[in-house]
Amino acid sequence: MGATVAFLPSCVYRQDQVHMQLKHLQINPDQEKLLASLADEIIPATQTPGATDLGLHFFALKMVDDCYDSVGRDQFMSGFKAFAENRSADNALTLEKAAADQKMAGFVNGYRSLIVRGYKQSEYYMTKVVPYKLVPGGYKGCIPVTAAATT
Repeated sequence: MGATVAFLPSCVYRQDQVHMQLKHLQINPDQEKLLASLADEIIPATQTPGATDLGLHFFALKMVDDCYDSVGRDQFMSGFKAFAENRSADNALTLEKAAADQKMAGFVNGYRSLIVRGYKQSEYYMTKVVPYKLVPGGYKGCIPVTAAATT
């Protein structure tokens, strides 16, 4: 009974909660949706999956939460909050306009960098776009070695 009671809350999904637990960052579901839409502005879905399809906004949040120091996390969140406030006041605010603003530039450039890094490290990119080969070229042991190849 005790294990069931402890396990049950993790099985309940509510629309008003974030999809990922973070140790240092505090975000709400609306902020999570905004980050997802920004990720889709950076890498939109075309014939290939977009950033949200690959969950890259979760990658960026996890990287900021785990790998940034407290100063970096604070700068990221203050830039994000400034962006969110300006975006709600002016729906035409784009990432390019925000990058020109001193207060939001660090967030925009850092977030863009994390989204692109996550895309290039995703399983989709490594298997479909640029197939990763552990060792370049195949081994062909049955080819005789010529004198020109040994010098």
